[in-house]
Amino acid sequence: MFLLSLLISNTMDPSFFLKMIFGAQGVLFPLIALFLCFNAVKYREYIPLYIAGKIIGIFVILGWSILTIGYNFYDFFGELVLIGLDCLALVSILIIKKDVKKNTEEELCG
Repeated sequence: MFLLSLLISNTMDPSFFLKMIFGAQGVLFPLIALFLCFNAVKYREYIPLYIAGKIIGIFVILGWSILTIGYNFYDFFGELVLIGLDCLALVSILIIKKDVKKNTEEELCG
């Protein structure tokens, strides 16, 4: 309901839809991570998509932080924190991918 009311109230803002496009990853990646936490073997097809999205996100934030390096130290520090968290998520999903691959190979061979 909150998102629907936000959508209805901001339809006159010309930049709102652009913000929605850029903010979609803020919703999609936690959902993918949630489903992977429930059953990583069942949703293993989404792991490469998640990895690609995290790599793209790291490069986008890195590029943005390079372009805006002189504006505000706190914003730059926040962007570095986001890059670090994305790198942590990338490492964790690579570990999950390795574990899922091992489990599926055991199921096929076993």
